[in-house]
Amino acid sequence: MPPLILTIRPPKSAEWSLPQPRKLGFLHLPREIRNHIYEHALVDPVARWDKRHSIGCKFKTFNPAEAEPPPFVLSQITLHANPFSMHQYYSCGCGKRSGHHLLQSSRRIHEEASPIFWSRNRFCFLDLREFMLISQNLVSSIQHEYIRYISIMPPGTSGTSLHIVYDGVRVNNWGWCWPLFWKEISLFKNLRELEVEPVSVSDEGFSVTSEWVEFIMSSMPELKVQLVDLYSFCEGLYLYTPTVSEKDDKLHRSTIYAKMSYPLIPGSNYHPETGECLNLALSELYRRTARDMLDKYTDVEEAIALCFFEADPSDRDNWEDYWKIREGFDEFHDQLRVTLRDGSALDFQFYGLPSSKETESHANQQKKSRDIKQIAFNGLTVAQNEARKRARERRREYLENAQARHIPAWKQRYIMSGAAQRDPIPSFPNVDQKRSATRRKRVSEKRNAEARKRERKRVQRRQG
Repeated sequence: MPPLILTIRPPKSAEWSLPQPRKLGFLHLPREIRNHIYEHALVDPVARWDKRHSIGCKFKTFNPAEAEPPPFVLSQITLHANPFSMHQYYSCGCGKRSGHHLLQSSRRIHEEASPIFWSRNRFCFLDLREFMLISQNLVSSIQHEYIRYISIMPPGTSGTSLHIVYDGVRVNNWGWCWPLFWKEISLFKNLRELEVEPVSVSDEGFSVTSEWVEFIMSSMPELKVQLVDLYSFCEGLYLYTPTVSEKDDKLHRSTIYAKMSYPLIPGSNYHPETGECLNLALSELYRRTARDMLDKYTDVEEAIALCFFEADPSDRDNWEDYWKIREGFDEFHDQLRVTLRDGSALDFQFYGLPSSKETESHANQQKKSRDIKQIAFNGLTVAQNEARKRARERRREYLENAQARHIPAWKQRYIMSGAAQRDPIPSFPNVDQKRSATRRKRVSEKRNAEARKRERKRVQRRQG
């Protein structure tokens, strides 16, 4: 009789009683480290207006005589008020904000990171209507308390923005109810910086606008208001702001934008340039400041034409015909001080300037590195490989169109005629792919045979 072996196994519950290795996740990190990660992922160090195109973007230009359209003008926003909806269209992704999807990962991460996102970023809007609808429909009361930096700068002249479609119609900001705007601004209790167009303070159509501005400035002593106006200069006989619907239009390569900024000084009854005591009510002072800025439009345009575009003073009416970018201006040199007829000096920042020589050199180095990797892979440069892909796509489209043309004839022949024998539906793309695969297979087999032949000869010479 064979010996009996008794094996005692521990119950399954005992296995779970053993200490298990602890898996540490993101939320197990110290709060200070998580905050640094949130800041790195969510805080955009570059404002929307100052973003540049990446080196590989199709809108990037290194031609010193050609303008590079800033990313914020290559967008179009369609807004609907009731019910609220917003659709954004971008010609390229260089101007988009990145990292904000982290807020959707979990409720706890959203609770921890949301104050950092809303309080550390500058929120830029192309139009006042865009700001109003987003503030009223997408921003909660808690988020209103966090936001500190708001910038509203239409890429046009004094409120006109062709990039905003409001309920199916492109509109401008003239005639907008400005007291409603400043009432909405009063909800941002911790707002520190506000950039807004001067027409919003000038009592255009509403006599109580400047009183609202006075109330906001007195109730928010830490608020700094900058009146900004964006001038667009296009080569040609007319002033024009291109939109995303004309993304391939040559006007994008011929338009320069100049930003003028003017401080709205709270509680000051002195002229910001001359220092003269005005003895005016604050509301009247704010209104006069905005009107002075609007009235300088013609002088500003003429001064920029002479100082930046180097127009001929004797032919000021037709200087747009020989529009050119002043030498020495690029992405790193975009500031210019301009003196107007009345002797006042204003600082301007230009958008749409071409890239610098340093950026061009860096781009050439990256292109060379990519070409080396691509040549090692299939013997083609990056441009040649892209051209081959486009040729294949065009060939496939041609074959699909040919198939679409032959299907009616196939139906006429075999279905309507009642023929007993039916051929399969012609599939030209599949046939072409099979032919191409067979051709590539033959070429590969031939190359492999030649390589084996050379290897045999090399071995024979070494042995001999």
